[in-house]
Amino acid sequence: MKKSLSIAIACFSSLLALGCGDSGASDDLAGCAPPAPTSDAGAAPSPRDASSGGNVQDASNATPGLDAEAPAATDGGGASSSSPVPNVDAAAPPMADAGAGAANPNPGPSPGPSPTPPGGKRIVGYYTSWSVYGRNFQPADVAANLLTHVNYAFANVNAQGQCVLGDPYADVDKFYPGDSWDTNALRGAIHQWHLVRQRSPHLKLMLSVGGWTWSRHFSDAALTPASRASFAQSCVALAARYGFDGLDIDWEYPVGGGDSSTISRPEDKRNFTLLLQALRTEATAQTARDGKTYLLSVALGGSPQLLGNLELAAAAQALDWLNLMTYDYHGGWEAQTGFNAPFAKGTGDTFVHADTWNVSAAVQYTLAQGVPAAKIQPGVPFYGRGWSGVGPANNGLYQPSSGLPAGSWEPGIFDYKDLVANYLPTMARYWDASAQVPYLYDPVRRLFISYDDPQSLRVKADQVNALGLGGIMFWELSGDTVQKHLLTALKERLNP
Repeated sequence: MKKSLSIAIACFSSLLALGCGDSGASDDLAGCAPPAPTSDAGAAPSPRDASSGGNVQDASNATPGLDAEAPAATDGGGASSSSPVPNVDAAAPPMADAGAGAANPNPGPSPGPSPTPPGGKRIVGYYTSWSVYGRNFQPADVAANLLTHVNYAFANVNAQGQCVLGDPYADVDKFYPGDSWDTNALRGAIHQWHLVRQRSPHLKLMLSVGGWTWSRHFSDAALTPASRASFAQSCVALAARYGFDGLDIDWEYPVGGGDSSTISRPEDKRNFTLLLQALRTEATAQTARDGKTYLLSVALGGSPQLLGNLELAAAAQALDWLNLMTYDYHGGWEAQTGFNAPFAKGTGDTFVHADTWNVSAAVQYTLAQGVPAAKIQPGVPFYGRGWSGVGPANNGLYQPSSGLPAGSWEPGIFDYKDLVANYLPTMARYWDASAQVPYLYDPVRRLFISYDDPQSLRVKADQVNALGLGGIMFWELSGDTVQKHLLTALKERLNP
């Protein structure tokens, strides 16, 4: 198995060196999305980190870990091209399904889920409950035909260690046209997702639990057999009550590395596995009650330090798949620019964890721990991270900065649609041949932005195909353009 994976990696690296990782299409996307707002007034607090990405890895707190062998550099061309290269993108897909449909207080379950789409890969996108506020990105705006699974984020874990709705108003009470005001009628974004699934019955809806801010009580919930059983029963009951197809556990993070308010213990490493086993047991019991199959996935950190705090092979036995949050490797918490989600180590990157803090290394580490390839899903960001006050050396890459730019909704964070509409037309785009990701730099504004685009997503999707991985996860749906350029790039590579 290890030998066959090495051969696949070598073949994949050769394809990239020959330029096969990119379709070669070149489209000018300027103006394809409206200017992004600069604030999100009225939105509920995001239960993730400042970017809503959730995988912030602080070098000052990182501990040494086992480094997986990453694929060899795919191009010896240095840290960046010597001049800007054209923006590369995919053609726009069909528009999303239209219309909210009639209210249905009892939507019932969707058809029985399948862990892997027949003949294809999983494409799993997060949808945030706060998207219904200032972002005004509703479930009906999603191009369901391009997805296989949606992770609805987030349910909370209360002080009693039980799953509860995260934002009851957005989740089940917000009124949409066609909804009912009857006392027991289901409304809100969850009901809207049931209407989407009626039009797109292939789509599976997962309830994501936790996130960066709402992971505080996971350790307590996982501590004893009784607490694990209580957590599992509450989560499965919540998913069944609201017609979800499964659960996605987003504990950030077992043992340590999460928000300062998050409780953590050394015992979390073992208890995380036991918690997942309790969830699987309860999901099986729920299947016996209602005849529906329930899926179970997790969102995991993308570094050896965070992954090393887990019993990956044992945990994987209870799961249908594992989502790796292979992004937020660098960001505004650092004074030096870097790549948000490099595919591989960038030439010239002197960061202490540069060899292992990238997509390829995270995938290889997870494989080396005995997780089946078909259960592994690397994550990609539909947003970028930026720095201000960046000097012109090396076109701003790996350079000191003096602060953060305004961003789309918060400092230093840019939706991809905002970049397309307001930054790509005026900034120089560079392609890093070693890290296999683009970046933007403006020497006048001294602005540097690391991001992913259709070209880099095709590279990452090609790795999924070459290694037989299960698919790709991304954070999150509202960041894409109206024309769904990023999602289309994934669909065309993974499920053509």
